[in-house]
Amino acid sequence: MNTSGNVSRLEKVLRSLSLASEGDCGGLLVTNPVNIRYLTGFSGSAGTLLVGHEAGFLFTDGRYAEQARQQVSEAGLEGKVNVFIGGAKEQAAELKKSAESLMPMASGGELERLNGKPRVAFEAQHLTVAQFESLRSGTLSGVELLPRIGLVEGSRKVKDSSEIEAITAAAAIADQAFRITVEWATPKIGSKEELSEKRFGAWLDYQMRELGAEEPAFETIVAAGPNASMAHHRPGDRPILRNEYVVVDFGAKYRGYRSDMTRTISFGAVGPGEMQDVFDTVLEAQAEGLRAARPGVAASAVDAASRGVIAESSWHDKFTHGTGHGVGLDIHEAPWVSPGVIEELESGEIITVEPGIYLEGKGGVRIEDTLVITDEGNEVLTTSPKQWEID
Repeated sequence: MNTSGNVSRLEKVLRSLSLASEGDCGGLLVTNPVNIRYLTGFSGSAGTLLVGHEAGFLFTDGRYAEQARQQVSEAGLEGKVNVFIGGAKEQAAELKKSAESLMPMASGGELERLNGKPRVAFEAQHLTVAQFESLRSGTLSGVELLPRIGLVEGSRKVKDSSEIEAITAAAAIADQAFRITVEWATPKIGSKEELSEKRFGAWLDYQMRELGAEEPAFETIVAAGPNASMAHHRPGDRPILRNEYVVVDFGAKYRGYRSDMTRTISFGAVGPGEMQDVFDTVLEAQAEGLRAARPGVAASAVDAASRGVIAESSWHDKFTHGTGHGVGLDIHEAPWVSPGVIEELESGEIITVEPGIYLEGKGGVRIEDTLVITDEGNEVLTTSPKQWEID
């Protein structure tokens, strides 16, 4: 593990906090479990993190006592993040004490209190109104709470080497599991045994776990024949038949990080016609998106590269979602590869490129890769064949 990475993440978030806050804040209250894991390494399902300029405070209960201390230590944060274990009342009392001790960093470099009370930012998009009111009128009644959006998420966009390594491993697991699953499924397609979407997806999920994944990156999509017209179809009992397209959207989760890939395959030739033309159009659109993805290019330009190919086809109105999204600790995170996103891509960001065409009652095609933006352009991490007709 890159133990220095978590220290720099904390420092980066605090710099963002200083720039984003009016008059500055003494710290940031982090309640999103994914952001807590990113900053401290702690992966438990119950925890609160208070990040200050001088120290951090992680609060959780006895179920996670050993895990919290171990993961904070492995992240190289001993002495920088204090772990407090206790029940709800004990955590609330210690959180209040810790928050009231935080001093805002004044622009002149000296510590001072503003408006006679400490100021703490909180993750507005991750705290419910009820939770906020409970903090404001109870636990943190003596603290000025300031809503902030995207402070940690902004830091998460550019991945460090350990994050890229984990996502690369997740992609490799998914690729290998898919190959194994296709080989296992081939003799069953069109036989008396039959193979349902649900069973195909379950075997793929099982293989990813066998190869080292913690779990699937998200709920695996298997959509055969006409079901593929629904972009997020949930696999059911419909059998997979020969000579039809099957959309498989899946990924693996490894060390907390995720991969994402979609392949549209067929067992036997689909044959010339409308659906073959749809496939060829999506394949070209995806290739154009990949070519456009590089540092300094607006995310919307990558979307436009893929979308432009489909716009010139007979199915110009059948591409109904964005071209891609960031991938990391969450399966969908910044940056967003969609129309209107003027933010430029940066080296170290990991995104997907996944155009699709969906024809109601007939089927659909989507092709997706996970790729890392590099100084030279990009590197595709998902390597399964895109034109895969299995005999």
